[in-house]
Amino acid sequence: MASATSQLEKALPPSEHDLSTDEGMLAYLNQHTPFSTSSITRLSGGFANWTYRATLESPYKFVDGANQSRALETIVVKFSSDVAAAFAGVALDLYRTVCK
Repeated sequence: MASATSQLEKALPPSEHDLSTDEGMLAYLNQHTPFSTSSITRLSGGFANWTYRATLESPYKFVDGANQSRALETIVVKFSSDVAAAFAGVALDLYRTVCK
C-alpha cells in the first residue's frame, strides 16, 4: 500500500507558487494546467482549505458522460496545506486530504 505522503505527491505535485495567495494560484493555473485564467477570487468561508473561483480566458470545452458538449466559463479550485487557511498557526495533517 502506498503511503499517504506518496499519494499526496502524486495528487499535488510540488509548486514554486504560493497557492495560498490569489497571485500564486493564478500563476499556477496559467503555467501548469489547461485552464488559462484571466482572474481569480478567493471564496469566503472554510477553515482548513483555500477555495477560489477562477474565470477562464476562454471557455473550457469538453464532452460530459452523457456525450453532451459542455463549456465552462469558471472553475472552483480548492487547495490544502499543512496549516489551516483561516488560522495560520493551526497545524493540519495533509493525510486528511487523502480521505476526503
